Amino acid sequence: MFTITAGWVFVAAFIAFFIPKKGAVALRAARGDWHELIGNRPFVRFLGFSLFVHFLMQGPMWLFPLFVRSRGGELTTIRDMWILMLLVEIPLVLSTGSGLKRLGARGLLVIGVLVGGLRWMLCALVADPTLLFAVQALHGVTVVGLNLGSPLYLDVVAPEKLRSTAQGILSMVATGIAGMASNISAGWFIDRRGIDVLYLICGAGLLVLGGFACWILPAAQSSARDIQTAALPSDTVA
Repeated sequence: MFTITAGWVFVAAFIAFFIPKKGAVALRAARGDWHELIGNRPFVRFLGFSLFVHFLMQGPMWLFPLFVRSRGGELTTIRDMWILMLLVEIPLVLSTGSGLKRLGARGLLVIGVLVGGLRWMLCALVADPTLLFAVQALHGVTVVGLNLGSPLYLDVVAPEKLRSTAQGILSMVATGIAGMASNISAGWFIDRRGIDVLYLICGAGLLVLGGFACWILPAAQSSARDIQTAALPSDTVA
């Protein structure tokens, strides 16, 4: 397995040499340009939104094997659940383009957060093993909505020359800071209150955030026009 995986990684690295290097992808930010992101309200609000969403998402996700074992499952149960998750996730990823046209990046985000919250809530409330197994199919919707909607939304609200910087900051805040805090606090909470309460609280929190997402996050298209208008005088963008 590891040999095959390593082989595909080398193939991907070879293909990377043929990725286009001209046009918008060739833009480079000058030293200190990242300060523009501090004054970019859509970016700052999205960053705060992502911090709380990933805080409620990462801990239950990484400690999911403990949850399965608490329901009487074994290693094979976790394996079968992940197969189901991927079977749903792959076609949804392939249809991301059509979903983006219909819902927009913010719409994908909202759906991802709401479905993620619903999944954690059902995990806490459902005791039937068969129904609990079926609930994990919601994972694919969450991945497409959150993990693909986030960078797509960020690409729209961030200036072109700072897109890479913005994506790096998002990874640091969402996967890094929120992820570490979520795992530590989730483990502490399970030891004191139990795993069902953790999933119930995280699910409810995600549903609340998803419900207010359209108020927290500005519409991506209008924000992008404002940001690009403000950035046009810059020689770097031109």
